[in-house]
Amino acid sequence: MTKEEDIKTKQKRDSERIASLTLMDDVFMSKVFEDKQCVEVLLQAILDKKDLTVVNVEVQRSIASLQGRSVRLDILAHDSTGKKYNIEVQNSNSGATPKRARYNSSMLDANITDSGDKYEDLAETYVIFITAQDYFHAGKAVYHIERIVTETKRQFGDKSHIIYVNASTQEDTELGRIMHDFHCTQVKDFQTETLANRVKYFKETESGKRRLSGMLEEMRAESREEGRAEGRKEGREEEKRKIAKNLISAKIPMDTIQETSGLSKEILIALEKELKEEQGKPAKCAAN
Repeated sequence: MTKEEDIKTKQKRDSERIASLTLMDDVFMSKVFEDKQCVEVLLQAILDKKDLTVVNVEVQRSIASLQGRSVRLDILAHDSTGKKYNIEVQNSNSGATPKRARYNSSMLDANITDSGDKYEDLAETYVIFITAQDYFHAGKAVYHIERIVTETKRQFGDKSHIIYVNASTQEDTELGRIMHDFHCTQVKDFQTETLANRVKYFKETESGKRRLSGMLEEMRAESREEGRAEGRKEGREEEKRKIAKNLISAKIPMDTIQETSGLSKEILIALEKELKEEQGKPAKCAAN
C-alpha cells in the first residue's frame, strides 16, 4: 500500500468512526462537553436547577493521590457558587461501582483543598455517573446517594453528593431528552439544541472533523505506546523469571531470591515446580 493509499484508508476509517460516535463514548463526550454551555445544560437538567451557571470546565483531568495512583476524570466543572462536579460516562456497570464513586469523591476533596484550609471551607461536591444501564434496577431516571445518620434518619450534611443517571430511561422531560441525545449518532435526531449544535460542529464541519481525527490519531498513538510499554514490562518480567529459575537451580534460598527478584513466593514456588518438571523430562535427540 502506498503512502497516499494509507492516508485515504485512515481518513475513511476515521470518517466511519466519527459517524458512529455518540455521547456515550466518553472521549467524544469529553470533546463535546469542553463547551461550558453544554455542561451547564446537562447539570441544570440533572439537578433541576435552571439558575446553575458553569464558570469552568476541564476534561480528561488526571488527579494523582499521595500513593501515586491516579484517576482520570471525564469532566470536572465548577459553578458560580464554588460547587465542584465530576461527570463520568459509564457504559459498563463495572466502572460505576459504589466504591469507584467513593474514590472519585475522595480524590475531589483531596485535590480542592490547600494546606491550612479549614474543613468548614470544603467545597460542596457532586460525583455524577451517567450509566448506559439502570445500575440499581429500580426503573428510576435518577438516583441520589446521600449519607444518613442511621439512628435519626437525618442527612449527615457533609455536602458530598453522588448521583447516578440512568441513560436507558428517556422520559419526556428535559433530562430524558438529553439522555435520548446521548444515544444518537446523527445530529438530525437530537432534541436538545445546545448539544445538537456542538455535535454538528464535530460531525459536519471540516474543522470539527479534523479535530476529531487528530484526537483519534492521538488515541491510536497512545494505544501503541501502551502496547510497547506493556511489551517492555512483560519482557522485564520474563527476564526476572529466567534469573529466578537459574537461582533456584543453583540452590539459592527462596527468601534471598524473593528479596532480590521482587517476585512473589507463589510465583517462585511455581517456577520451582516448572524447573523440576523440565529437569525430569528425557533429553530429545538432536536432528542430524
